[in-house]
Amino acid sequence: MNLFVELTKLLLPIAALLVTAAIGLGAKLLREKAKNEIFGRAVTTAEKVVKAAVLEAQQTVVDSLKERNGGKLTDDEKKWIKDKVLNSVKQRITTETAKELQSITADLEGYLSDLIEAQVYGNKALMPGK
Repeated sequence: MNLFVELTKLLLPIAALLVTAAIGLGAKLLREKAKNEIFGRAVTTAEKVVKAAVLEAQQTVVDSLKERNGGKLTDDEKKWIKDKVLNSVKQRITTETAKELQSITADLEGYLSDLIEAQVYGNKALMPGK
């Protein structure tokens, strides 16, 4: 009986250490999963905001400028429209989403600019007549 008590005294701290390590690992995995979900939501939000801003600019600005210019935009007009869309996107994204995106990329403005370009390119690919 004395041997059983001594073995229990030896094994109990080891078991407690294993349980503590398992709980710590589980907590770390949950934190990583939550962080990835937050980043995923931030990216999805940014993509939706960019899509809406690009479509809005297409409907309110681009089409009328193209009509006046024979179907073409000048380089200055393209830059002006892109700046307008970028400013619109930055105003629509919440501070929290912007912070989450900044933890993913060091160049938030460049990231948003690339999303805008991708959306414009995607729109052009879907509408071959324009």
